[in-house]
Amino acid sequence: MVKEKLVNFPHETGEKLLAKLDSENMEVVAAFWLYNEETETWRLVLATSLNDTVGPIAVYKKILSLLNTIPESEREDLRLSDISVVSPESNLMDWMRHLYGTVPDEQGYRPRRTNLTNNEQFVYRLK
Repeated sequence: MVKEKLVNFPHETGEKLLAKLDSENMEVVAAFWLYNEETETWRLVLATSLNDTVGPIAVYKKILSLLNTIPESEREDLRLSDISVVSPESNLMDWMRHLYGTVPDEQGYRPRRTNLTNNEQFVYRLK
């Protein structure tokens, strides 16, 4: 069952979007997918201090702009509604750091899948 869930979310598009955000110097300190068992949906969580400084609306607009530069045939159905932007100081980020510490995104690093108490996470980076 878990393998099926992992196949059905756009992790490669998430990587592409993260690379585009990095190229725009958006300083995303954490990026990971969370699976919600109740709704059976994946959500890409991006933590950036821009959420606190310029506000989430401006951040979502920039994400949408960059997402639209990825050809539809390569998007794996990733939509803006699948993405959450949070502050690096949020409770969610505190919880993730408590569970994992930091997860570097060095060159050649592949995201890791974790399974904790019925919740799934797929972590690209966590600082």
